[in-house]
Amino acid sequence: MNKTTNIASTLEWRRFAWLTLAIIGLSQGPPTAFAQTSFTDRDVGTPAFAGSVEVANGEITEHGGGNDIWNNSDNFHYYYTKRTGDFDCIVRVQSLTGPNTWSKAELMVRESVADGGGNLVPAGGDRFFANMATQTAGQNGVAAQWRDTRNGGASWASWPMPMVRPDYPDCWLRLQRIGDVFYAASSPDGATWRYIGALNSSWTPGGRFNGEVLVGLAVTAHDNWSTEGATAVFSDLQFLNPPSPPNPLTPVLGANGHYYEIVLVNPTLGVRIGWEEARQQASQWTFECVAGHLATITSEAEDILLEALRKTVVQQAGLLPDDVNHGHEFWVGGSQTPGADEPAGGWEWVNNEGPIVAGPYGGYQRGVNALETPFGFWGPNEPNDCNSGIDVAPGRENYLAIGRYGSRGWNDEGCGLQQIWGYVVEYEDVQPITCPANVTACNDPGKCGAVVEYPPPTTVGNCGGATFAYSPPSGSFFPVGTTPVNCIATDPNGRVVSQCSFTVTVNDCEPPVISGVSVTPSLLWPANHKLALVTVNYTASDNCGVADSSLSATSNEPDNGLGDGDQPNDIQLIPGDNHHLYLRAERSGIGASRVYAITITCTDIHGNRTTQTALVAVPHDLRH
Repeated sequence: MNKTTNIASTLEWRRFAWLTLAIIGLSQGPPTAFAQTSFTDRDVGTPAFAGSVEVANGEITEHGGGNDIWNNSDNFHYYYTKRTGDFDCIVRVQSLTGPNTWSKAELMVRESVADGGGNLVPAGGDRFFANMATQTAGQNGVAAQWRDTRNGGASWASWPMPMVRPDYPDCWLRLQRIGDVFYAASSPDGATWRYIGALNSSWTPGGRFNGEVLVGLAVTAHDNWSTEGATAVFSDLQFLNPPSPPNPLTPVLGANGHYYEIVLVNPTLGVRIGWEEARQQASQWTFECVAGHLATITSEAEDILLEALRKTVVQQAGLLPDDVNHGHEFWVGGSQTPGADEPAGGWEWVNNEGPIVAGPYGGYQRGVNALETPFGFWGPNEPNDCNSGIDVAPGRENYLAIGRYGSRGWNDEGCGLQQIWGYVVEYEDVQPITCPANVTACNDPGKCGAVVEYPPPTTVGNCGGATFAYSPPSGSFFPVGTTPVNCIATDPNGRVVSQCSFTVTVNDCEPPVISGVSVTPSLLWPANHKLALVTVNYTASDNCGVADSSLSATSNEPDNGLGDGDQPNDIQLIPGDNHHLYLRAERSGIGASRVYAITITCTDIHGNRTTQTALVAVPHDLRH
C-alpha cells in the first residue's frame, strides 16, 4: 500500500480494515487457465437483432442487440460461464461500436434460475451486478450498475465524483466477488486499478446472491430495432487466483490538491473509536511520505467529496442499516473550544485552519457558497449537545462527525466517545513519486522475451530518504507482452511509504526461421503434360512459436503456353497441406526451359513472416 504508520503495535491489527474509494491497487494473482469451450452464449430477453460471438487469436468479438440492460428486464447478448463462490475476473475492451451513445459492453455477474435440468439460464429480470463501459468516450463512461431485486428496477453508481472515461483500446474492466460483496474496478493498463463501485448483496431486498452464478460478457445495442446491433471486441479475459478484496493504493485526490481517505476500525468485532484517539492516529498515518491529520472541511467541494467517500465505505464494509445513527458517521477535525457558549460557540478546525460556521441551537447552518470561509454544513437541529445547554460531561458534545444519521450533514458528538466506526484523514502538500515512462523493447535473439533494464523514478517527491525496490527488478527477463512493474519506496525503518507503477512491453520482432529447404523431385521429366506430386521439405521454427505455414508457386511461363498438348492449371495446391503440391511437367515448345518457383511462407504467433523459395525445372531437353 502507498502508506504506512507508526501507530503502536497494539493497534496494528486494525490495518486490514482500511477501506477507501480511489485509485486502487488490487492484488493480482496468477490467471486461472480456462478453455473457451467452457463458455456459452445466448440472447437474453427478446432482442430483435440476433447476437453472436466469434473467438479467434485471443480476441472475443461479440455482437448484441436489444434495447438496454436497465429498468425491470434486460435485452442483450451474453457470453458466460458458471462460477461458484469467490472470483476475480478481468477483461480488456478493445473497441465498442453501436447505434447509440449508450450502447454497452459489460463484465457481468447474474443470479439466474435453474431450468428443469439444473442448468442456470439467464433471464431478463435476473438480479445482476456489472461493470459497464459505454460507447462514446467523450460523453459516457465506465460505471457499476446492478439490479438487487429480481424483476425490479436497475441502478448505477452516480455519486458526485468524476466518472471514469473509457479510452479504447485501453479500457480494462474488473469484477470481483468476495463473500456477499461485489466490487467493480477499471484500469487504463491492466495494472493500476480504480475502484468505481460495490454492492453488498446482504443489504439488498433480495438478500444474498446465490453461491452459484453466471459470469461473462454482455453487449447491448440500446436500440432494439437496429439492424446491425452493437459490437464489442474483448481480449485478455481471465480469472485471477486467488481473489482478494480491493486494497487501497492511493487516497482520493480532491480539487484542492489534497488527498483524503477514510480509516475504518473493525465494526464486525464491535470496535469503535473516540475523537481524541482518531486525531492521534490520523497524525501518524503517512501517504507519499506526508503525515496526515483529521480532515478539515472548508469548502462545498470538499464536503461533497467526503460524503461520496463515506457512502462508499459504508456500502463496501457492509455496515448494517440499523446502525445508521452512529455507525455511518466518521470523525473529522473539528472540535469545540473548552468554555465556549453551548452548543454552537467556539467550533474550530484542527491545524489552526480557522472557525467553523455554527448558528444558534436548532439552526441548519452552512456556507452560502463553495468559496465562503468559514464553511459549515450542519444537519438539522445541530449542534445540539446530548442534553442541550449542559456544559458538563457527558452532556457536552465537543467533537465533529460527518454523516449525521446516515445522510449528508454534520453532527456534534461526544456523549459516549467510542460510538464512531472510523475517521477521515487528509494529506496536504503531497508530491508523489513518479515512475519512469512505460518501456518498450524487442525480444532478445532466439528468446520469447528480453532482459530489460529501466531507470529509477524520475522524481522522488517527498520521499528523498526512501529506498526503492522494483518488482520485477531492472535487468529481469520479461516475456513477450506487457508486464506491470511496481516501484515501492520504504523509509529507513523499512515501512512502505509510497509506490508507483509502469509497464514493460516486449514485442516479438524476430521472424520465423525456415531451414533445410529441398524439393523432390527438383526436375520434371519427361515433359508429358501430366501433373507430378512435388514434396517440399523444410523445417520451420520460431522463438515464440509458428502459427502457420503455407505454399504458393509461380512459373516463368504462362499457364497456357505455346506447344502441342498444352494443358491448363499447371500449379495445383493441396488444401491443408503445406508440404506438397502438384506441378505439371510441361514447358513451352519454343522456350529454353520452364522454372517453377515455390514460395514457403511461415508466420509466427505474433504475425512476423518469413519466406523461402525452392525451384523445380522442366527442361527443354535433358541437355538443359
